Amino acid sequence: MYIFIMKTTSRNLLGLTKPQLEEFAVSTDLKPYRGRQLFRWMYGHGATKFQDMTDLGKDLRTQLERSARITLPTLVASQWAEDESTVKCLMELQDGHRIEAVWMDEEIRQTLCLSSQAGCALGCTFCATGSIGFGRNLTPDEIIGQLMIVESIVGRRPTNIVFMGMGEPLLNLDNVLPTLPIMTAGDGFAISHRKITLSTCGIIPGIQRLAKENVKCKLAISLNATDQDTRVRLMPIAKKYPLDDLLQAVRAYAHTTRYRVTFEYVLIAGENDRNEDAIKLPKLLKGIPAKINIILLNPTDLPFQPPSSDRVSYFETLLRRHKIHVSFRKSRGSDISAACGQLAGKT
Repeated sequence: MYIFIMKTTSRNLLGLTKPQLEEFAVSTDLKPYRGRQLFRWMYGHGATKFQDMTDLGKDLRTQLERSARITLPTLVASQWAEDESTVKCLMELQDGHRIEAVWMDEEIRQTLCLSSQAGCALGCTFCATGSIGFGRNLTPDEIIGQLMIVESIVGRRPTNIVFMGMGEPLLNLDNVLPTLPIMTAGDGFAISHRKITLSTCGIIPGIQRLAKENVKCKLAISLNATDQDTRVRLMPIAKKYPLDDLLQAVRAYAHTTRYRVTFEYVLIAGENDRNEDAIKLPKLLKGIPAKINIILLNPTDLPFQPPSSDRVSYFETLLRRHKIHVSFRKSRGSDISAACGQLAGKT
């Protein structure tokens, strides 16, 4: 005689929205308000154990331990920059994929840079993440898990969230968008939707979806070139989504949402730092409520270098002749490979 033992898998509650937690509560013969309690404990207080949820009865906590769990990614290593303004966290997912998240203390704000994918499929030629290839999309619990792990290490809640870590968030909107109401809820992480930014290499259908669904967050476009040929050379995705089409989609997005768009421009010596680039860039963005973030290329093993300080200074001078908001973003954490373009899932 054979005896078959069926394994029951408890449900991971991490990453579930408030309505989903209410549905879970009802499915286990509990009142919907129990789901709201779970939401507040996990995201408002950072609880990862049911026994810490002290306004739930002892029997209920035991019941939850049998039917559910709160499982975060595994922290492999955390590394602080020498000036202690930045910490990079390397995490491992249950299937072995590794991702990174970066905390930056910028005095007036504390910014957390999250990953949306393990690796990246877009292969931008100057980016270390693109060189490691694509693993898979992250799920909501893996995205929220990054936030909770970094928060526990730093001991503070971020004021700003940027999806500028590993991966392309607009290729994973089905998993990224459900995390936003968790982050913005007053009894969750209580982060303003105006302090959350999705950064994209130019995925036009994703931009159109954000506008159509009126997603309340900021949009940043990784531009990095003022002509199609250069952009294709640096960012192969530009073949599929040409520069002119991208700018048209961004104009439509800005018109629909009334949000100002950030254009990120990584300065690379001999590639996109010419005088004509500085002159053309503001003209290219005409009609779009925009600001430009200039970022110096951070060192990696890839064969690209940042421009000299004199070239950067003159590029800035040419840009500032135009009536457009320009900022030169200081890279943080480059000494621990935590800066823009350096994340590659390594210690």
